[in-house]
Amino acid sequence: MKTKKIIALLLVAVLAISAVTLAGCSKKKDENAALIVGMECTYPPFCAKEDDGTPSGLEVDLIKDFGTYIGREIQVVDTAWDGLIPGLKNDSLDMVISSMTITEERQKEVDFSNPYCRMVMEVLVYKDSPVQTFDELNNENVKIACKQGTVAQYFAQSAWPKAQLEILDDPSVVLTECAQGKVDAAIYDEMSIYEFWKEHQDTTRVIPITKEQNAANDYEGYIGVAFKKGNDELRQQFNDFIKQYDKDGGFDKLTKKYFAEEEAKYKEMGFVWFFDIDFQSFE
Repeated sequence: MKTKKIIALLLVAVLAISAVTLAGCSKKKDENAALIVGMECTYPPFCAKEDDGTPSGLEVDLIKDFGTYIGREIQVVDTAWDGLIPGLKNDSLDMVISSMTITEERQKEVDFSNPYCRMVMEVLVYKDSPVQTFDELNNENVKIACKQGTVAQYFAQSAWPKAQLEILDDPSVVLTECAQGKVDAAIYDEMSIYEFWKEHQDTTRVIPITKEQNAANDYEGYIGVAFKKGNDELRQQFNDFIKQYDKDGGFDKLTKKYFAEEEAKYKEMGFVWFFDIDFQSFE
């Protein structure tokens, strides 16, 4: 009986050691596996898809450069917007990079990196509207279009409480309403406003929103990479990366590739540039 008990105990010990060894191997494999990165590929040139479905764009380049920096393969997964944060929570995604604004509400659900981009609000105005300045938009006779559930809507409610807001679901309709004179103005992110204005200069004009006006309405426009709560190691690696990337001229490289013409025009129009960030100031 004693012999059988000893054998049984030895078997238990061997199995326990094997389990620990296997767990260690499994953990090591996970640490070297490809990083699964969620991205909604519908916002060129930041994130889009080639004709064959391959993800492409500025954020794809940025995250692949990060993979090179830490020696990990990157697998970008095109994911619907409302599936990005849930994907982090259920561990089907390791990171999300999709022009996602850092907000207090989102920070309750995920952790963000330091910002790698800044995308503020701008105002498109119908050419024949009497509105000429930012402050003149705050008038009960002024109609402003915005997309429902976006920071643009919340900004408009904060900045121009007296105005009539036309809250719409389709972002293209928001801007079209302005071009057709159905509203006095439309508010959206600077890139969307600029691209639409280029095609509709005969019927629209732009009133730039300054950094100070953005900040006064609790909107800094910072864009970051999202991580599952507690994934501090990967988040810190990305924070270290963007500081070094800035020093090495990485953001200048992205600007030349994707915005060679736009940068000068943005500055001429008084827009805040995407990479106008003091990367080295963040901890």
